[in-house]
Amino acid sequence: MTGIIALSTAILSMMAREGILKSCLDGQKEQYDYILIDCSPSLGIVTTNALVAADKLYIPLTAEALPLKGLTMLDDVVNEVKRRVNPELEVGGVFFTRFNNRKLNKEVVSMVQSRYGDKVFQTKIRENIAIAEMPLSGQTIFEYDPKSNGAADYWALSEEINVRERNR
Repeated sequence: MTGIIALSTAILSMMAREGILKSCLDGQKEQYDYILIDCSPSLGIVTTNALVAADKLYIPLTAEALPLKGLTMLDDVVNEVKRRVNPELEVGGVFFTRFNNRKLNKEVVSMVQSRYGDKVFQTKIRENIAIAEMPLSGQTIFEYDPKSNGAADYWALSEEINVRERNR
C-alpha cells in the first residue's frame, strides 16, 4: 500500500504521467501470455496508468447499489482514455464478487446485463469467508483454502475467461 501511494505521488509531477506504466510494460509484453494489473477501486493516476497500458479491462463488481453507481464513473473514464490515449482499450468483461443471491444482487446483475450484454460473465464469486481471511495469510485463495467456494469460483472464472479468449 505504501509503495503505491509513493508511486502515485511521484507520478503526479512527471511529464506524460498517464503513460508511464505502458512505457515500462511495452518491452515486456512478448515474454507473457497475459499481464494482469490489479488496481484499487479508485479512479486516480495509478488506475489511469493501468487503463492506458491495458488492452482489456475486466471489472470485478459487488452487486450492490454504490458499486453500480461507480460503474457509471468508470465508464466515463474508460471512454475518455479510449478517446484521448488508448483507442485499443476494451471492456473484456464484468464479473460479480461477494455474490449471495439476494434480491438486490439479482437486480444489480440484471441492470449490468442490460448495459453490458454478453460481456457479463456467468461465473459469480460467491460471498466466502476464506476470501476475506486469505489476504492476512499472504497466500492466494488456491494456497489458503483450495477447497473453498472462493477457490472454485475463481478457478471457474479463469476458465470462462480462457474460453472467451480462445473463441475470439
